[in-house]
Amino acid sequence: MKEIATIAKEALASKTGLPGIVTLLDLMLIDGKNKNSTIHAASAASTHVFCKLFERKEFSKKTVNAMTDSEKKVASWLREHLDICTSRLTDLLASNEPSLQTFAVDCLLKIVREETINLMSSQKSDTEWVFENTIFSKLVNALCSKSKVNDKKDSRGVAITSHVVELLSTWDDLKLYFMRNLGKLAKSQPDSVDVSIAFEILSQLHSEKELTGNNWVTETTASKISSKKRKRSGKSHVKASSEDDSSNEEDEAATENILPPQSKTAHRKAFTDCWLAYLKIEMSMEVYKKILLVMHKTIIPRMTQPTLLIDFLTESYNAGGAVSLLALNGLFTLINQHNLDYPDFYQKLYTLLDENLLNVKYRSRFFRLLDLFLSSAYLPAYLVAAFVKRLSRLSLVASPSAVVIVIPFIYNLMKRHPAIITMIHQTEPSESEGDLFDMSENDPAKCHALESSLWELHSLHMHYLPSVSSLAGIFQEPLTKPFYDIEDFLDLAYSSLFDLEAKKELPEDVPMAPVMKKSENSGSMDFFVDVVAM
Repeated sequence: MKEIATIAKEALASKTGLPGIVTLLDLMLIDGKNKNSTIHAASAASTHVFCKLFERKEFSKKTVNAMTDSEKKVASWLREHLDICTSRLTDLLASNEPSLQTFAVDCLLKIVREETINLMSSQKSDTEWVFENTIFSKLVNALCSKSKVNDKKDSRGVAITSHVVELLSTWDDLKLYFMRNLGKLAKSQPDSVDVSIAFEILSQLHSEKELTGNNWVTETTASKISSKKRKRSGKSHVKASSEDDSSNEEDEAATENILPPQSKTAHRKAFTDCWLAYLKIEMSMEVYKKILLVMHKTIIPRMTQPTLLIDFLTESYNAGGAVSLLALNGLFTLINQHNLDYPDFYQKLYTLLDENLLNVKYRSRFFRLLDLFLSSAYLPAYLVAAFVKRLSRLSLVASPSAVVIVIPFIYNLMKRHPAIITMIHQTEPSESEGDLFDMSENDPAKCHALESSLWELHSLHMHYLPSVSSLAGIFQEPLTKPFYDIEDFLDLAYSSLFDLEAKKELPEDVPMAPVMKKSENSGSMDFFVDVVAM
């Protein structure tokens, strides 16, 4: 460790010590020869050396222009080895040691800050906002790209993603340029993006309404730019490295006398472009479902134009199964708040009612939405009848925890749509006629539900579980009771139903079956009705 510190001091002391930088860079390699402690120390030393060189204006354009040819060669050599240093640091993101991963991120951000300040000092106008995006984009690409280290399982995990999310939530400029860079990566190299890590970070970013007002560049530099902008009239200039194509959305920042990273318009545009590019990437079903789960709360409200998600959500809704259930929330948000026209919405919703529905993980979520979709009193009777009949039929083979949701749900629909109450009193079909309802028909208008009866509810009245049987008895009486609160039934599981039954007090006189006991004298079997101790 002392040798590493000595090499760093010599590199900063004179030009003759600069070759020591090569030694430091070699000690940063993950080659199995260097210990983690050595890599950590060499990374810290290399970062310190280059940050000090930035402070000395060794990389400043003004300084380079005034150099001799030999000095320019040295400056070019330093720039070349700075690139090597940042590449070594990005390689550490794939390290098996979480502490090295997070430390590499911190080192890269220190270099980004120093180079940003260096760019600011070399620009013509000191009122321009500058962000060094070349190195930062390299960090984002390495962080959100698939691991290529020996084709082993990716070692990046909770530690580094949590660390990055904390940094992006603290510094507005880092969050803005992270979204821009990830959006570019998703557009240019979609196959290289690690969709899992990208989602973990994107889904946790705070909304533009929660901007902190803090920038990663030093506070004095940021304050200097901000104060001078307020004295100017007209638009401010915004610059970044050659890899950044940010443009006109910063006009809002100029008119409101704020820095571009504090512009809500800039953040919303970056957020929109990033997600639209990200959603086009091929992804696993696990990530796909996670996206749909947060779509209506995290993504749609922050989009500049939410209707751009129509294609993604309609394709998800048409996919069938659990994916369709999860797409419902986002699709309904577009229909309800953004005037999306989806003519076959209810027909597709009807097809989701299959034998798997009452057993899926997202059952409660679906019934909340279904209750909302069928709440309008202007829905045609045949449509509501189709949903009621199909749910009744499915309840015959469902678990008790699902049946106790279906019964109050149907009761509420009948209270809300009195025209379908006749289905309860419909004469049961004879064996020769059969039930007129066609369970295999996916068009609610053609399934003949309104011409059928709800004999399934009568069957549930004879269910083996007393709680289900008594609940189904509500249809044996006039529907005069108030609406059920569906929320009271959505989270009931089989275990909770069992606990409810087990806690019920038994009557003192429990009828017992007669017990057969062998007679001591005759050896014959006699009947006794004595109660056996339980």
